[in-house]
Amino acid sequence: MNNTVRALNSRLTPLGIHIQKLPNDEFYVAYVANGKGSYILVSMNPKTKQATLTRGGSNVAHRGQGVATALRAIAIYILHAGGYQRVHHLGINSNNLVPWGNDPISTRIVRKHLGFVKTKNNNIFFHSNWTPTPNTLKLLGSTMAKSYANMQKASRGRNLTFNGNVRHYIPKNNGPPKNKKKSPPRGSAA
Repeated sequence: MNNTVRALNSRLTPLGIHIQKLPNDEFYVAYVANGKGSYILVSMNPKTKQATLTRGGSNVAHRGQGVATALRAIAIYILHAGGYQRVHHLGINSNNLVPWGNDPISTRIVRKHLGFVKTKNNNIFFHSNWTPTPNTLKLLGSTMAKSYANMQKASRGRNLTFNGNVRHYIPKNNGPPKNKKKSPPRGSAA
């Protein structure tokens, strides 16, 4: 898997795509352009050869250009090269980008472009799994080729400078806003 990551990084870094391994069996695939980051975080279990597309996000400036599809395709390619036999995806419509109860955009991407299969859904959680079959591998190859072309086009005219740590470009998710205690109006007793 390390050779695959090195080879991909040398080919993808000029397009603004970076792969960063973390010490805890996780890695990021991120796109950084004009100081904005889009990413997918992958968690791996080396013993069982199973992985999860843990979380991800596309910056508003990167949407509609195939960035999310490219990042997920690269992640699956890396996992397959590392011998992973099952990849899980859980889609949640946390940003309300689609009407309630509909498949989130990330779920649509992995099912349509990468061959993930629906395992169960309810109106909140959308589970899918990927396994390497002749059809899913063919779809992965096709998606990788299209994604590379899309990223070449998307990266033109953008500032792709990068400081070496993708986490600096990933928005912090601090959870729901905390209830702040309102101050009494000026001049009133508390």
